[in-house]
Amino acid sequence: MLVAVIFMVDWKGVGESIGLAGNYENMLTRELELKEEAADIFASITDVASAEAAGDRMAKSSTEAVYLEDQISKFKRSKEYSELEEREIKEKLKARDQAAEAKIRTEMQRLQSNPSLGPALAKSVFQAQQAASNARTELMNSKMKN
Repeated sequence: MLVAVIFMVDWKGVGESIGLAGNYENMLTRELELKEEAADIFASITDVASAEAAGDRMAKSSTEAVYLEDQISKFKRSKEYSELEEREIKEKLKARDQAAEAKIRTEMQRLQSNPSLGPALAKSVFQAQQAASNARTELMNSKMKN
């Protein structure tokens, strides 16, 4: 479960650089898509080679999630949406979100039952964490310049 928690820490968040409109529903939908992608990445891991190969995809998703989190945070601070709108959007996405969460839990249990994947999976998760850390640093540096 630690791997899921470490990897999922970054799933809060769309960067202007990735082209999504500043629309709250688009942002929350993309956040959900990233969660679904994480579930699919975990599901694709069947052996050491696939665990190692997952690192690049995890890193890419983690980087995008950092920028998404930043955009969602900015949007929330701007108050350009109502609480009712937020509740309606989240309700609309609720079933997909619950399905993604359930798939992640199932896949994490499956991965934990195969200890031979541990080192390769840890390496991939570290790669994702490093990518997310680099993206956060880049964002922070960008904000300091402005």
